[in-house]
Amino acid sequence: MKVKVVSVTIAFCLFFALSSWAGKIGDVGIFCDQTSWIDAAAAKRIAEALVKNVKSAASVKIYDLDGIADFAKANTGDGEVDVIMTFGYFPETIYPAGNAKPDGSIAELFLEDGNMFLNTADYIFYVTKGGGANGTGGLQNMMDIPGIEMWGDNTAVTVTDDGKKYMPSLKDYPTWRPFHINELQDPWEAETIFAIDGSGTKADPVVVKDKKTNGRIAIAFQVGLDKVDEDTRTKCLTEFFNNWLSTIPEATPVNPAGLLPLTWGAVKGR
Repeated sequence: MKVKVVSVTIAFCLFFALSSWAGKIGDVGIFCDQTSWIDAAAAKRIAEALVKNVKSAASVKIYDLDGIADFAKANTGDGEVDVIMTFGYFPETIYPAGNAKPDGSIAELFLEDGNMFLNTADYIFYVTKGGGANGTGGLQNMMDIPGIEMWGDNTAVTVTDDGKKYMPSLKDYPTWRPFHINELQDPWEAETIFAIDGSGTKADPVVVKDKKTNGRIAIAFQVGLDKVDEDTRTKCLTEFFNNWLSTIPEATPVNPAGLLPLTWGAVKGR
């Protein structure tokens, strides 16, 4: 009888421990030296807050133009989900300005390795050295989807159930550059929609995923700082990293105290 009680107790404790463990991704590189639709000082404050508060990544660091290129190359082929975050400006060191290298850029190789780009403020991949030199071609080339765009001034979006779950600080608001999820083409799909418009076709924040490569593109508040303030962005972006990214299938399970990664083989052997 005592053996049965001990066995049940161990099983219960193991179940509780597993259910409370969170996941971790690889590294996060943030570029905030150049921005669009948000001033560099505000972008840097948001970036510094993420460096301090994000717990779902192995490391979170801020890089300059050359540094973000080194980061992208070092984290391509490492077998982890890594993230490059931008503030409305696509670094020309990873994607030559003016769509000069539409295929095979450092950025595209990083994305197709199963990594993620996350952008806030102006249209992702659009603005670079020389202003809007990439135009709509930046997104189209990165996704290999001709014609996909992000226009949509003053598009009212409503928080979804996933938005409430993963971004509790997120409220209904008007976005200016939403993802047109109705323009996605296979192998791309909307993985998680945090807020969406009444037509069900325009979303922001949202994560879209390439089912073949596991590459992801995420946007959150593609709108000016006058429309969504710094504090709201900081809170919601932190929640995105800690509450959502920690749940993706590729995240390595680790316990809340930051102990060693848990493997199923290790659990079975205990």
